[in-house]
Amino acid sequence: MMQIKNDVKNYIQKNTTAGSTGIDVSNPNVDNINARGVGIALVNGKNDRNNTDYTIKGGVIELTGASDGALGSSAKPTTGTALQSSGLATINGMTFDIAKNDIFTGKNGIGIYAEDADIKVNSDKFTVFTKDNGVGLWAMDNSVVAGNDKDPITNFSRQTKDFQYNYFGAKDQSGFAMAFGGKRGQTTASNYMNIKFSNAADGSKVNLQYENDANRVGTNKGIAGILVNTNDTNDIVNNYGKNFRRYIFSN
Repeated sequence: MMQIKNDVKNYIQKNTTAGSTGIDVSNPNVDNINARGVGIALVNGKNDRNNTDYTIKGGVIELTGASDGALGSSAKPTTGTALQSSGLATINGMTFDIAKNDIFTGKNGIGIYAEDADIKVNSDKFTVFTKDNGVGLWAMDNSVVAGNDKDPITNFSRQTKDFQYNYFGAKDQSGFAMAFGGKRGQTTASNYMNIKFSNAADGSKVNLQYENDANRVGTNKGIAGILVNTNDTNDIVNNYGKNFRRYIFSN
């Protein structure tokens, strides 16, 4: 895991070729059911934030995903784990292969975790893989995802960037492309990316009819583009991707 505290103002993750470069925190040989791999974590240690403004105090993450990142069957390594002898980059005798993903995690995995962060996306797409109970991007408090794709005139998204989430977990477990939460007071968070996801390789049949099919491959216990679970009255999460929505919660 790459962890950044808020005294480090900027972290840059640039991936060039999906599969042979990127971040692997899949932990395929870990037996502890509570183990969790996190690709990038930005933790905000400040307690003096002003909850009434939109100032980002946690820091900045800049992401550049590989242009060949993909959804579906090509997103899964051929042997089902990230360590295999497929002829890709070798480190200390182990072969690195995360298929067509920028961040590859296992069970309980989180691709990116950020608190009060400005998450800039400098590519057309960014791709994350998880297994059971995973989250592609988990943003806390007043985080902004891909605010650099905001149209300065309309303040809406240009909708030119895709967050791709590949769920390859069990049939009875859950996965979420993005999750938004809050712990430091009232939250105003925003996402400017389009969200696309696949359910155990299938990106075309992510619907209730297919999920209830007895012959399904993917999960029917919970898979979604956005999960919102904040903690304060009138918290707001704006989703400006395609079919954009505003979520306002009152306790």
